[in-house]
Amino acid sequence: GRDADAARYAARRLALAPADAPLERATAHRELATAHGRLGRHAERLAALSAARGELEAAGAAANAAEWARLRAAEAEAHLDEGRVVEAGESARHARELVAAAADPATDAAAAVTLAAAYAAEGAVEPGLALLRAARRSAAERRDLATLSRAVGCLLDRYLPLLDRAPAWLAFDEAVAATTRHALERDTGRCILAGMRLAVRLGDATRAGELAAARLPLEAEPDLRARLCAAAGLLALAGGDEAAAGDGAAGADAAAERSERPSAWAAAALLRVALGAPLTVYLARVPVAYDRRRPARLLEAARWALAAGTEPAAVRAVLAERLPDVSPEERSLAQVRCALLAAEGEPEAAVEAGVAGLTGAPVAAWLDADTHLTVARCLLGLGRAAEARPHAERAVALLAGWPGPLADRAAALLGSLTAAADLTAREAEVLDCLTAGMSNKQVARSLGISVRTVGVHVSNLLRKTGTSSRTEAALWAVQHRRGGGH
Repeated sequence: GRDADAARYAARRLALAPADAPLERATAHRELATAHGRLGRHAERLAALSAARGELEAAGAAANAAEWARLRAAEAEAHLDEGRVVEAGESARHARELVAAAADPATDAAAAVTLAAAYAAEGAVEPGLALLRAARRSAAERRDLATLSRAVGCLLDRYLPLLDRAPAWLAFDEAVAATTRHALERDTGRCILAGMRLAVRLGDATRAGELAAARLPLEAEPDLRARLCAAAGLLALAGGDEAAAGDGAAGADAAAERSERPSAWAAAALLRVALGAPLTVYLARVPVAYDRRRPARLLEAARWALAAGTEPAAVRAVLAERLPDVSPEERSLAQVRCALLAAEGEPEAAVEAGVAGLTGAPVAAWLDADTHLTVARCLLGLGRAAEARPHAERAVALLAGWPGPLADRAAALLGSLTAAADLTAREAEVLDCLTAGMSNKQVARSLGISVRTVGVHVSNLLRKTGTSSRTEAALWAVQHRRGGGH
C-alpha cells in the first residue's frame, strides 16, 4: 500500500543520508515516523521521532524554526494518537509559534489540524471546527493534499461523533465535496466509511446500506475494503440476512489478508464473531496493543459472544487481560458490564451498569437500544415494570430506522409492558387467580362475579397480553411479576 511504500522510501532516504547531515537525517526520521504512524506501528513511530529530535539537537544553530516546527507538529500528532490530549495541544501550539517565526504556512496548517483534533478531544467543538476549516482552506489553496487529507480525516474521525444529526450530515457532505474536488480517492472511501458509522450511530439503516452499496464496488484499498465489507456484513446481520452477512465476512477476510493494518483484521474478526465464531477467533487475529488503543471493536465482539452463549467468566477474563486500564464507567465498557451482570443473574447491578452506560454521546443506536432492552428485562424481573417501560420505549424509538430481529424484540417487549399497564383492576385480579391455577368457577367464587363475566375477562386478558391460552397468560403474568402476591 501507499503507507508501506512511504515507510520504505523514508527508510531508504535515511540509509543514504550522510552521517554529518543531521538536518537531512532528521527529516528522514520524521517522514519515517509519519509512515509508521499510518501503519499503526506506534513503538517504531515514537523511536523515529526521538531520533529526529536527537538529530535536530545535534544540528544546533543550523536547525531552524521551520524544522523544529515540523517535528513538534509530528510529535503533537503522535501524542494525540496515544490519547495524550494535553501534550498534543501543547506541542501543536508550540509548532504554530515556531511557524510564526519561520513563515511556513504548510507546517502551520498541519499543526492547526492536530490542534483542532485536540480541541475535539477536549469537547471544544466550535473553535475546533473553525480552526479545522481554516486549515483546510489554507491547504486547498496551496494544493497541499497531504494536509488536506489529514483535515478531512480529522473532521470525519474527531468531529462527526460529536455533532447532532443535521450538522453531522452537513460536515459529512463538506468532507465528500473536498475529497471529490481534489481527487482524494482514498479519502473518498474514508468518507463513506465515516458516513456509515454516522448512520449507524443515528440508527439509519437505509442510509448506511446505500452508502455501502455505492462505495464497495469501487473500493480497492485493502484496509478500507475490509472495513467496508465488515460494516456492510454487520448491517445485513442486524437486518436478519445471514447470507448477505456471510458474503460480507468473506469479502472482509479476503481484504484483511492483503492489509497491513490491524483495523482491517479487527473489523473482519468482529464480523466473524457476530456470525457465531468463538471470541478466540478475534483474539487470535487482533493484536492486544490495537485493542488497548481502540477498544470499541473488542467490546462489541464481547457483546456478540455473550449473546451467542459464551460464559461470562471467559469474557471477563478477556476484558481484564486486554483492557486493564479502561475505567468501568467508560460508556461502552459499562454497557458490556450490564450484559455480563444480566447473564450472571445480577439484575440490580446490571441495571446500575446499564444506566451508567447510557449516559453520554452514543456510539451506535442499536447498541444503546440493546442495553435499554437488557435494563428493561432486568427491571421487569425485579418486579419494576413501570420503570422498565421507558427503557423499552427508548429502545423502540432508537430502532425506528433499524428493522430486524432486535427491533422486533423491542416492539414485543414494549407491547407486553403496555399490556401490563393497560389491564383494568378487575382484569389484574382475574390474572392473579389464573396464575394461582384457578378454574373459571373458582375465579368466579373468589371474586364474587359470574362465570360468564370471568370468561369475558379472560378473553380480554388473552387479547391484551398477546397470549393464546390460560397457561400462556399465567406465564406472561409471572414474567411481568403479576400474581403470587407481587
